[in-house]
Amino acid sequence: MLEELLNSSLPIVITVIGGVVAYAVQKSIDRKNAIASMRREFYSEFLDAWLMRHTGKSNPDIEATYSRLRLRLYVVSSDEVIRAFFEVSSFLDKIGNRGLTVEEANDLKKLLAKLILYIRKDCYEKSDLHVEEVTRYMPISGGD
Repeated sequence: MLEELLNSSLPIVITVIGGVVAYAVQKSIDRKNAIASMRREFYSEFLDAWLMRHTGKSNPDIEATYSRLRLRLYVVSSDEVIRAFFEVSSFLDKIGNRGLTVEEANDLKKLLAKLILYIRKDCYEKSDLHVEEVTRYMPISGGD
């Protein structure tokens, strides 16, 4: 009797366990996709404000947006992106408003390339690009 009950219940138990596992896996995938999508949107908005601020097109609205987004950076971004961003920021603070030397332009390009690659990793899980490759594509020059 017990054996018959176990034999008849086993397919139901296996089906329920399989359903629970499939649901958990799908929820995990959905959550990952939602986070990546949110990060893509955030990084796009953040980089726009950051570029406006650092290309001499800043105004009080851009400064307010940038300040708000910079705070969100701590919540939304991975540790690598936060570290890379502050490496770039520290470098630019050190340079100030003067022009870049050729060496400084190359250093900035490498720092920005690292930041971009970490952002891509956050948004797309990986990137086949390398720092040297991204650096080559950047329209930054020094010695002006």
